[in-house]
Amino acid sequence: MKGGNPVNRFGKLFLAFLAAVSLTVLFPFARVAADADKTALQEARDDVAAAIAAEPTYWVDSFAAFETDLAALGGLAAVDAMLADAGALQADVDTMTSALLVLLANLVTRTTYDDVTDAYIVANNRDLDAYTERSQILYDAIVDAVKIVLFDERAGEAAMFAQLDVLAHVGDVLELLADKTALTEAIVEATSLDASDGTAYTPSSFALFRAAFAAFATDLLPAVARTVNDIVADADASVAEADAALAAIESALSLLVPRPDKTELATAYAAAVLADLSGYTPTSAAVFAAGLSAIGDVVDDLEALQADVDEAAAALANLYGALVLRADKTELERANNAAIVAYYEERDFYTTSSFAAFRAAVLAYGTYLEVNLLIADPDASQADTDAMLAAVDGALALLVFRADVDLLVVACETLSAVDRDPYTPASVALYDAALAAAWVVVADDDTDQTEADAALAALQTISSLLVEKADKSGLIAACDEGAAVRASIYSNSSFQILARLLSAAETMIADEDASQTAVDELAAAITAAIDGLSIRNSVVVIREGTETVDVDDYVTFGASAVAQYVVSDPEILAIDADGNVTGLTYGTASVTVLLVNGITEEIAFVVKAKIKTATMIYALVIPCLAAGGAFAMILWNEKTSAFFKKIRIFRKTAKH
Repeated sequence: MKGGNPVNRFGKLFLAFLAAVSLTVLFPFARVAADADKTALQEARDDVAAAIAAEPTYWVDSFAAFETDLAALGGLAAVDAMLADAGALQADVDTMTSALLVLLANLVTRTTYDDVTDAYIVANNRDLDAYTERSQILYDAIVDAVKIVLFDERAGEAAMFAQLDVLAHVGDVLELLADKTALTEAIVEATSLDASDGTAYTPSSFALFRAAFAAFATDLLPAVARTVNDIVADADASVAEADAALAAIESALSLLVPRPDKTELATAYAAAVLADLSGYTPTSAAVFAAGLSAIGDVVDDLEALQADVDEAAAALANLYGALVLRADKTELERANNAAIVAYYEERDFYTTSSFAAFRAAVLAYGTYLEVNLLIADPDASQADTDAMLAAVDGALALLVFRADVDLLVVACETLSAVDRDPYTPASVALYDAALAAAWVVVADDDTDQTEADAALAALQTISSLLVEKADKSGLIAACDEGAAVRASIYSNSSFQILARLLSAAETMIADEDASQTAVDELAAAITAAIDGLSIRNSVVVIREGTETVDVDDYVTFGASAVAQYVVSDPEILAIDADGNVTGLTYGTASVTVLLVNGITEEIAFVVKAKIKTATMIYALVIPCLAAGGAFAMILWNEKTSAFFKKIRIFRKTAKH
């Protein structure tokens, strides 16, 4: 097989079949001189062969019909003969191709047949007693149609498979048979109400109900196209029909509006009409009387709904709430008089800012003129009166009495007379600033007693701000001692520590604000630096390759650390990260140690050469054994000559 299930390739081959049939219809008598195109036939033949090979996958009856129909065509031998016939006509080839395609299309797989059979058995055995007779008939017809396809051995895979979808949805046609208990109860209730006099309901709503009840016999319900009465009388009515009829009856019943009970409203209305309104403001009493008219209309209205009655009862309660008692204005008059006195007669008693805030508040509520208008208004409510009282009292509460600053003045004058000469300029500046701040409080017309008391309390500790000038005699003596030190005889690193401290001391001596602690600490540091001076080393001698020296032993670190080691000649000296120096070969070189604080120290090194034993003996016996010259000449070689040459160079260097 060239690819895929033969049934799945049916579409492609069927298109080829249609093309072939079209040519046959359009040109029934034509004959193509060239060889016929057998591509589609070959593909169909391959698919038939593949289907034969896959016989177990097909429904037995379907495959038997397939074999019968194939045998009627002459079997694959007839197809192969046509494929081998060079003179076969295109029409004959197309006919054979279409016949093979029909055979393939008629096949039904075993899986599909079994699935449809199982679904059919379930559907056929379904209990339909709960459904209407009408929907049962339709259901049975659909299941019977599936049975016809199920027993057709030439139905084909597509048609057979389609029955699964039919069976999956066949239950959709069933309509549940209605339980009409609720419907029966509703129609009985509606019929009874229609026959009553309707006095329990508003006239208009009872008229609407009776019209709706009459329509039960004539109007078709939109959802089911049947009247209510027809559905009520039908023993085979479906759930949907019964629900539609019940909904129509309930809708009609919902039109009925019971007449409300107005007993309480009428009683409350009668009491309101007789109420004594003399204790209330004239305006609110007039509003109350006018509101009673609308409530009386509801009491007399036969069509009034319960909502109307409830609304009227609420309105009556609100009318009582609208009544405004005549206000008690005694406290307002008191507060207004106090505000007038403070505003016009006692303004100098208060701080400037508080009086300004008081004045703004008075202007905001309209001054005594607005207050007097409210006092004279017979309709002024207690709430308005209380609000104005709160505004006047709020303004009065803003007033703050000016402070008594006599004690603060005495304290300022006493502290101003203190001699500041023995103290540091910085501390004197802080002292004077604190004193000036106190004088500002004294001079400020806006100072209240709290601020004055706080300023006086602050002056109690002002003397602690003064700091005595430091005694620098010890520091000067230490500087004199350090200045006498000769830099040339000490290591650079130890001397530079001293030099930096001396430079800092010059600045501190000139600083009048330096503390005694800082002065003493610097003097002690200079003394320690003098004690820590290290004598300069002229040169460090090490032996070639056999000796290691720690260069840090020749450096004074102070509080610093090594930043870098630098060797002047890496062929002569080597140094590791810890400062260990090794002589590599005979000669002179130096190591510069750079400290983190920027100070450097340079140490000179001389590397001695290693001398062989024979050479050493020769050097020792030369003065005594002149006769051994011949032997020495034998031992003399180029290395020995270089060794003595290095000794001469070393001696010259050492002298310099």
